[in-house]
Amino acid sequence: MHRPTPTELRDWIDRQAGASFSYESVGCTRGEAPRGYFVDHYRQCLGTGERTYKAACDALRNWQMFSLAWIEVYPPAAPVAVGQTVAVLARAYGLWWRAACRIVYVDAAVIRRFGFAYGTLDAHPERGEERFEVTWNDDDRVWFGITAISQPARWWVWMFLPLARRLQRRFGADAGQAMLRACRQPKNK
Repeated sequence: MHRPTPTELRDWIDRQAGASFSYESVGCTRGEAPRGYFVDHYRQCLGTGERTYKAACDALRNWQMFSLAWIEVYPPAAPVAVGQTVAVLARAYGLWWRAACRIVYVDAAVIRRFGFAYGTLDAHPERGEERFEVTWNDDDRVWFGITAISQPARWWVWMFLPLARRLQRRFGADAGQAMLRACRQPKNK
């Protein structure tokens, strides 16, 4: 009912360090989704050119897609690195929710594309994987995209599936807008 304190969150993340992924198809956002999972795609054009691409990559590395009033990642300065465990903290329907995720892979060596995916751990109400990506296309446009492959992991998520799916769609749209804002902010020099 209350927002967890930073100490509570740090302790909780420490306990998740040895937790297993809650799904078998680790890395599935690079290929085909396993049967029985919802697959969602969200895209947002962020602008054009190299400056936008660099700003978008910086925003992704700094978790700016979670710079929202109702959802955040903890720790906020967590490095985008394979094996990094984070908590996704959300306030929805009058309650605080926390979900444990671990970064599965990072695609940083690809020209004009940067992205990473995290997978759910046992302390997550859903199971699956979410990929965040920035691409700079040949037409000079820069895009932010999310691919989410998920299914409920708890009975109460199945019971309230329409509400859970609504929150997933909301996050996709809101994350795109957060990335757009991050890329339009002037840089401090």
